[in-house]
Amino acid sequence: MLKGYVLITGGNKGIGLALAKTFAKNGHPLVLVGKDASALYRARDILKNDYHVPVSLIQRDLTKKENVQAIYTLLQHRKIQIDILVNNAGFGTYGPFIETDLEKELQLIQLNMQCVTHMTKLFSKDMAARGYGKILNIASTSAFQPGPYMAVYFASKAYVLHFSEALHHEFNRYGVTVTALCPGPTKTDFTEHAKGSGKARIFQSMLPVEKVAYLGYKALMNNQSYKVVGFKNNLLRQLNRCMPRGLTVAITGMLLSKVDHPISELVKKE
Repeated sequence: MLKGYVLITGGNKGIGLALAKTFAKNGHPLVLVGKDASALYRARDILKNDYHVPVSLIQRDLTKKENVQAIYTLLQHRKIQIDILVNNAGFGTYGPFIETDLEKELQLIQLNMQCVTHMTKLFSKDMAARGYGKILNIASTSAFQPGPYMAVYFASKAYVLHFSEALHHEFNRYGVTVTALCPGPTKTDFTEHAKGSGKARIFQSMLPVEKVAYLGYKALMNNQSYKVVGFKNNLLRQLNRCMPRGLTVAITGMLLSKVDHPISELVKKE
């Protein structure tokens, strides 16, 4: 049995690849899961050449429910023991809810919520039986309030945060820790997939992906229940707790509106 592996979904790009580099830098062997074969091979070459750690690849589309069980079964067949699970894969949609694509939003729910739940269920049982394991779930600062124009995405990340905090409490008795990483907008290809979001006010300033990965790794190793990245994001989270929820939603709606929409018009609408 090959022990001590880190499994990262969506580990071939963005925050997932940055986390893979951080784990590799600290000597962890890796299993990367993604649906783009060429991106997986590029990520493996970078990690092997720069950090000289074992890297195993699994090409699967996690918007398809059956592939979650297939990954678990394949790793058992390969005799690879997962000590750290990173549920990173996810995407968003952007726009008025009545105009966005339903099929994409159902895939979003499968990937951002159901896949996280399913992967955690499968691997946490083995971790609990061994008395050791760590799980890092990628949530978001969007988990702390509703998000007009990204309603499904924001709701999915609230699920990830609450799910992670609950399991952090439950799993303590088994020697297994769960951490939710909550970055704000980060320099990845997120806005390319959430069409139109790149023009939203909130995405005009973004965090470096390396910083997000480093602080996520540090929070995981320190057994934190969650980690919000960025001073401004922490400040906004605290302000959300003090403001009426209606005002919080209105402000978030302004931040998620496009920069070419005058604030005065948005205030009148609210």
